[in-house]
Parts: sequence; C-alpha cells; structure tokens
Amino acid sequence: NWVNGTASTSTTPNASYLVVAQTDFHDNSNIGVSPFILNAFNSGNLNRKAGEASHPGIVTIASTATNNSGYGLVLGNSSSNSSIILAGIETFEVILRPLSNNSNIVARIGWQDSSTQSVPNNALAFYAAGNGTTWDLGMYPRNGGAGSVTNFTTLSMSTWYRLKITNGGTGAVNLYVYNMSGTQLSSYNYTGTVTANALNLGVVAWRANNVATDIVDLDYMGTYNTSAYTR
Repeated sequence: NWVNGTASTSTTPNASYLVVAQTDFHDNSNIGVSPFILNAFNSGNLNRKAGEASHPGIVTIASTATNNSGYGLVLGNSSSNSSIILAGIETFEVILRPLSNNSNIVARIGWQDSSTQSVPNNALAFYAAGNGTTWDLGMYPRNGGAGSVTNFTTLSMSTWYRLKITNGGTGAVNLYVYNMSGTQLSSYNYTGTVTANALNLGVVAWRANNVATDIVDLDYMGTYNTSAYTR
C-alpha cells in the first residue's frame, strides 16, 4: 500500500487520501450520477447520451422554454447544500464539452453554496459564460457574498476539456485547463482568501432566457484529497 507517496505496512487503505466522491455517469439503464444528486431547477433537463470512444458515460445539461432553467449535479440539493468546509487539501476535476456559446448560457463548476442559478454567497469555482463564439472561463471566488469573476481563458464548442481545481488554502489555489491528450492549455493562480464557510460541490448550468438548449456534456466528475485530514 502507498500513502501519500510513502510505502505503508498497513493492509487497510488510508481513507483520508482516497477519492471522496466521483462519477463516470455510466449506468446500464439510468443516468448514473451517485453519489452526486440530481437537482433540476425551473424545469431544466438532464439527458443521457450514447457513449463515445474514451467517454463511456455522457450526460447533457439542457434548458427548456423557461427562464433560468437548468440543472445541478451536486453533493447536496437545494435544502442541504452546505456539507463541505475546505481544509486546503482538496482537488476537484470534471471532464466536459461545451455545446452552446449563446450569451445567456452560464455554468459554475466547483465548490459553491448554491445548487441553482441563484448567486452563491460562498464559492471557489470556475465560472463559464457564453459570449456568442466561445465560453469565457474564469475564476469565481466568493466569501460571505463578496467576490467577482476573473476570466483567464476561453473554451471552444463541441470540444472535450478536463478542468481541475487544486485547493492548497489561501494563496495557493490553482485552476487548470487540459485537453484530452493531457496537455495543459491554461492555468490561473488565485492568491486571495478562501472562504471558511460550508460549501456544496459540483456543476450547475443554465440558460437565462426561455429557449430550450443543450448546454454542456459531462463525462466525469470527482473530488479527492491530496493529504490526510487531521482527525
């Protein structure tokens, strides 16, 4: 056994270092998302899509003909959305494919205390918004209702990306964008304060106006610890 890069004589894996939650969105008959929760808002949809090479399970977040309709795939629903207090040892990854560049499209990806289109009071996340051509992708820190988006790159439509956030605590938060070959395309270092408030975790996406639209495909989502909790 290996624990944080060091050989261990224990026959029991150290759970503090293991994956906390992940899903490949793959199920024989249903949309498989466990342990994440399906949270539709304003009549939004989550649709299953046929798998592709290297992407065996795919789900699509879609809006409907209702304003601000969309979907959240999160660890807690709207009545229980504050389950995680960041300890500076967490990593979150998602593999996604943007589908619509409409300027009414928005997505939040990462730690946040809102599982709908409502603005979170606290967050440590990517923020994506359609600009008519691509997605503007930024860093979205929120702490007690304060904080704004800083864009640092763009994402093309119908292209798979892996997005990754590593949280090393205040002054040591990094966001990365990779292609499916593993090449790093962009990164951003956030040196501001990380909220100490409880957070949810996952992907929330919607369209602000009332047009049915496929917004984003998801292939994988997961979070894991990079060192042990102090317990």
